[in-house]
Amino acid sequence: MDRAGRERQATVVGVVGDVKVQTMGEPPRPVLYLPFGQWYRADMVLHVRTDGRTPDVGRDVVRAMRSIEPDLAVDVQSMTHATAFSLIPLQVAATVLGFAGAVGLTLAILGVFGLVAYAVSLRTREIGSRMALGAQQTALARFIAWEGLRPVAIGLGAGLPAAVGAASLLRGILIGVGPADPVVLAFVATTLLASAGAAMLAPVRRAVSVDPATVLRQE
Repeated sequence: MDRAGRERQATVVGVVGDVKVQTMGEPPRPVLYLPFGQWYRADMVLHVRTDGRTPDVGRDVVRAMRSIEPDLAVDVQSMTHATAFSLIPLQVAATVLGFAGAVGLTLAILGVFGLVAYAVSLRTREIGSRMALGAQQTALARFIAWEGLRPVAIGLGAGLPAAVGAASLLRGILIGVGPADPVVLAFVATTLLASAGAAMLAPVRRAVSVDPATVLRQE
């Protein structure tokens, strides 16, 4: 059916993949392409895909089109420029969410650092007692590291799937990255584990340097 509401028959000469027509965030949908002679539009658009290394591609396109129709008005734009206005809402949303994510990650790092440091400091006497009973410093360091990293590992095990589930709700504004992007998830997990490890350095060093006799006298 054409714009006037009349039914027309068409011969299918090829099939292409679904595309996004209006916005970058919409789901792909079927589109019907008709010959210019059968479906005239004054705002026809020609998309030219290049390897990005040809600075004069726009000039070559204009020259080729003018060779066919010298009086044809041609406006050449890059895809970045053509889609800039439609991407403004997505860019604003991405900026706000990115800032909120950065603040959340910073608070998580500070929380992990303080919690692990406090938990290790509470076991100073236990560490001194273990040293008095003959425990080696390396064994104590491994024990403390495991005790400090275990809650962080449990939190990551529960938090990463939840993060993937929450990010799937934002799939419409994620362009070039998926909700389960391994690079992003690995960065967050590594950052939190590194903050937990840094939080244990000072308490562990202080705990293993405690004189066992002093700890036993306090007990």
